[in-house]
Amino acid sequence: EIEEFYRFARKVSADTYQERLLDAGLPDNQEYFTQLRNAAANDGVRGFVLFYEDRPISYLLLRIVEDMLLYDYLGYDPEYAKWSAGTVLHWLAIEDLFAEQRYRLLDFTEGDGEHKRRFGTDHITCANVFCLKKKPSTYFMLHLHAGLDRFAAFSGELLTRLGLRSKIRKWLRR
Repeated sequence: EIEEFYRFARKVSADTYQERLLDAGLPDNQEYFTQLRNAAANDGVRGFVLFYEDRPISYLLLRIVEDMLLYDYLGYDPEYAKWSAGTVLHWLAIEDLFAEQRYRLLDFTEGDGEHKRRFGTDHITCANVFCLKKKPSTYFMLHLHAGLDRFAAFSGELLTRLGLRSKIRKWLRR
């Protein structure tokens, strides 16, 4: 089954902005596929694909760690975004997983997203903590990072006020 899931999921992933712009789609290499197949053989993953007619339009891959599901990859065909294909697949997957009565929780991992607001029931604050040496280059990089962060936030707010943010996002995700 995992071979079939992977084939359909890769078809969807190839068209997602996550893969095209961020190189963050479902990995497309033999090493990853071998790991996925091994995990499946040990009941360590759950994969779901949503179809419209005969076309795969969304996929969801979850890792299993003891009695928890960890959100690994989700992708959907941008042509079906207005029908919330990813959200529909989440709903169906969660329904299927509840029927198994095996898992204590589904961890959506860090970050923000509509699916987390819609399906999440709790959250845990988490952080990445870095220990850095006191050096001029470290201070420079930290200030540069903070400045770029502020610039990105300002730019996003400005684009929102001008009514351009959603248009630019749609254009980038094509």
